[in-house]
Amino acid sequence: MVAPACRAVDVILVTPTTEVGLPGHSGIQRLKVLAAGVNWDFQPDALTNAGLKKIGIKSMRLSNSDPVMAAHFTGQGQCRLRLAAFRSGQARRLAAGLATCRAVGASPNIVLGLIAPKQLWLPSSGASPGRRAEVIKSGSQWMYGPTNWRLYREYCRAFFKYVVIERKFPHAQFTVGNEPESGSGFLYPNWSRPAAGSRAAYEGYFKLYEEVARAAQSFEKKHPGRHVALGTGFVWAFTFRFGAFNWTERFLQDCGARELPLAFLGFHFYGNEASLDGQYHANYPPFIQMLRATQTARDRYDPSVPITCTEWGASYHTTNQPNGIYNGTNLGAAYGMAFLDTLLQCGIKQPALLLATTDPAEKTADGKWNDVWGWPSLFTDPLVFGRPYPKALYNVFEMIHRLVGTRIQASRGRMVHCLGSADPRTKRLTVLLWNYGCRIPEGGVPVDYATRQAVVLRIRDARAFFGAHWVRFKRWLVSRTVSNAYYLWKHKRLKQRRAALQQVDHGSFRITHGKVDIGFAMPPSSVSLVEVYSAPDETQN
Repeated sequence: MVAPACRAVDVILVTPTTEVGLPGHSGIQRLKVLAAGVNWDFQPDALTNAGLKKIGIKSMRLSNSDPVMAAHFTGQGQCRLRLAAFRSGQARRLAAGLATCRAVGASPNIVLGLIAPKQLWLPSSGASPGRRAEVIKSGSQWMYGPTNWRLYREYCRAFFKYVVIERKFPHAQFTVGNEPESGSGFLYPNWSRPAAGSRAAYEGYFKLYEEVARAAQSFEKKHPGRHVALGTGFVWAFTFRFGAFNWTERFLQDCGARELPLAFLGFHFYGNEASLDGQYHANYPPFIQMLRATQTARDRYDPSVPITCTEWGASYHTTNQPNGIYNGTNLGAAYGMAFLDTLLQCGIKQPALLLATTDPAEKTADGKWNDVWGWPSLFTDPLVFGRPYPKALYNVFEMIHRLVGTRIQASRGRMVHCLGSADPRTKRLTVLLWNYGCRIPEGGVPVDYATRQAVVLRIRDARAFFGAHWVRFKRWLVSRTVSNAYYLWKHKRLKQRRAALQQVDHGSFRITHGKVDIGFAMPPSSVSLVEVYSAPDETQN
């Protein structure tokens, strides 16, 4: 096979006999861990559960799942969660999310601290008439409170007991608040919410975190051997440019000073907020620059705290308009590969939690269901098509999951990035390649600067590794037209078989002078998985 004619050829050198990384700490395994997380939304079902198990999902974020309506306070001030109340609302979401975690074999990461039990709401009489009317209209009274921190801590302990002990999720994580820098992603103790990123907003959030942390400490004291893993879900980039100060650094400092437990420092990031590594100017500093600053602050105040991405996607726009639809295409899939590789390079070790499992469905004016492709998710909504279809990004996750063995030495081309792995026992080599060059303005339409690229995969020490004179080769592809459910839907060809990961190449190659060259083309914003394995010499002509 000869590489197709292109303006330039990227020659990528792969050495399967040279392992990269420390024994037992394979970069391949870490990449698989990074690609092992997702948020529970919007319509997961038995088919999506099977798909999540297939790609090794191990962590699932459950948002909007505070079971406050199930809370019952006794005359002695103790809190019980009434199981009968788990049939509706937030409590029902929690029960459904935990059931999915059980079916998939994942640990939950549950968001709490957004709402208060009804018994602890602030009395509406304390609000100004205008504020009261606003709250009643929006139905957001549950976001204000609590009126009694002691009872709220009792509620938290009942919540921890339900998840950790009664539902038997000993490794569950709990995220306190959701993007609190926005000024609205957490319970606020009075009717006047402060400005986003302000000192007052920070003090309100830190008070909430401290109360939940004290509840966790007392729960662990009462239940020896049980652990409550608490962390954050910061919007993150915002206070690198706006607000009174950088919240992440201040939070690490204050948790250390108050000796509060912090099991993980979670942040959210979307590709349209900033470039990954300064490739172009954006409203916020490059992702790597912000992450390095956070790691420096962590190392200064509490080196033991892991940093993790608890929400991510290519764009935070989630409509079917051009600045959102990017999430549902090969562009968003290629971004996902580039983002996960960046996390790997920066030493992040916990699962990164993609925003959603499935797209949501919306009803059109004629009463039909429409899939909202603009969400960064793994599947389409099963309500729309009768079953969930894997999106392009899901197929990239599957590629990652198929990598074999441990990481090996592999150079990167001028345009095409790659990551190689090998398993000497089975004499198999896998290489993941991505051709990505998109610029994503925060409010505008993404522009793809990637071009079709010829690639030669040059495998050195091939005779020594494969122990044969010939090798066989297979390649799978995600691109604009291949393994891309959105493209198939637009062209009225959406079928389960075609939406799944597609093999596009195969062949046999002779090893010459100890090496073998395999050529193919990488379309713009595409991801390829290459597998090479030994072929018995006697089968060749």
